[in-house]
Amino acid sequence: MNDEFITPQQVADILKIGKRTVLNLIRDGKLQHTIISGEKRKTYRIYRADIERFVAEDRENREE
Repeated sequence: MNDEFITPQQVADILKIGKRTVLNLIRDGKLQHTIISGEKRKTYRIYRADIERFVAEDRENREE
């Protein structure tokens, strides 16, 4: 399993979608993430493996 953490912006770049869309996927529970608490706000990090899992599940759902 690839345990590299990446930022929502990096996820957006990989998937070619907007950062806001990534944050919406996180909020809606569709993309697993880890919260790193900051002093002023939450900071999200996503495992690269979770992105791969999300893409695979999305493909399966589209084929149904």
